[in-house]
Amino acid sequence: MTKEKTGSNNKQEDERAARAIKDADVLLLVTGAGFSADSGLAVYNDIGKVEAYQLRNLDYCDVSQPKWIEKEPALFYGFWGQSFNDYRSTKPHGGFQILQRWRDDKNCPQNKVVSEIRSKVQHKYHLLRPFDDDETRFLAPYKLDHEDPSQIAGAFYAFTSNVDAHHYDVFGAHEIHDCHGNIELWQCANRDCDSGIWRASRDHKFVVDKEWMLAPEQIDPTLNETEIEDKEGEDKETNSSGPAKIGQAKGSGEKRQNPLQYLPPGLDQKGWKDIGPTGNWPRCGHCDSLARPAILMFGDFGFKYDMSQNKRWELWLAAVMDLVARKSEKEGIKLKVCVLEIGCGMNVPTCRNLSETIVEKVVSRGGDPTLIRVNPDYPEAPKESVSENHIISIRSRGLEAIRRIDEVYKTLNQES
Repeated sequence: MTKEKTGSNNKQEDERAARAIKDADVLLLVTGAGFSADSGLAVYNDIGKVEAYQLRNLDYCDVSQPKWIEKEPALFYGFWGQSFNDYRSTKPHGGFQILQRWRDDKNCPQNKVVSEIRSKVQHKYHLLRPFDDDETRFLAPYKLDHEDPSQIAGAFYAFTSNVDAHHYDVFGAHEIHDCHGNIELWQCANRDCDSGIWRASRDHKFVVDKEWMLAPEQIDPTLNETEIEDKEGEDKETNSSGPAKIGQAKGSGEKRQNPLQYLPPGLDQKGWKDIGPTGNWPRCGHCDSLARPAILMFGDFGFKYDMSQNKRWELWLAAVMDLVARKSEKEGIKLKVCVLEIGCGMNVPTCRNLSETIVEKVVSRGGDPTLIRVNPDYPEAPKESVSENHIISIRSRGLEAIRRIDEVYKTLNQES
């Protein structure tokens, strides 16, 4: 790890980042756990550091495995149920609104790249018909109209490894790729069941014994909602110090505004079975087996991938790369592609690898990429992947950096 950057260097890098975002023809947002940490949610290293798991010598990689749904369902739903509760009750941080505004600036009518990208996506859609195969249609949790330009991503996309589904509060489903799934989408845990992916009930809230991190199958009917909320309040007060952990989110306490407003209604209305007021473990409405989040877990061979979302992402990325190449070859123009990566660590480097790969691809096609890597610990990139003139390293937490960059960004917009 390199030394901490000086305040002067940070200011220079903030200014470079603001200009790169403003001047970009295309903006790709790539986010990891560090981005959600600014909302008060736990990061990879801390989420499982609670006494209940430590007493059993379990860490995050251990409890986040699908095997527990058969071996010990109470442990499985203790972890995923409490994660579900934490994500739903925590308000996304203010950086989302700033990024939403940057998204809107990229998609403004003056940016001709927007219509060019959408046109290329539609052309590929009609040529390849990627959404027409039975498996893709069957697994799709919701439907988008791929003939409608407003439901095709333009000069912005969000790629995230976070499973909290907070992106759907501000961005459209057509411009989000959850590479590991998200907590709002569920599936049957029975691998022989031929059901697809469905949305979780808006009204469900898990009851979890936080002392042992276990979720009972049935809720004690004598325990009313007020008593449950009082107990949760005691837990939060008791565990107010230290980093966020499961069941100990450090959010603002403010109500989440417009939760999931851009996540479309689910297609499979039967998937999430009505388990009544005392039911705690979700079940599949097709075969009555236990249900699980459609999230890629450790040691997971039963994860159902939303192939339609993945194909939307692939079509958009291919369209951008085609446009980069055409602009370079036919017009002698270097299309500016900015990859803004925030809070992506080294434990599961999916997002970091993606960012570096995209920079390499844009360079190879004659474009002008910039990787803005915001990370308090690892803001650099390997020189063999990203040359120094294509990276801006900002050693900072995400929200702090977004706010600083935005101050410069707004000034630049006023001057232009």
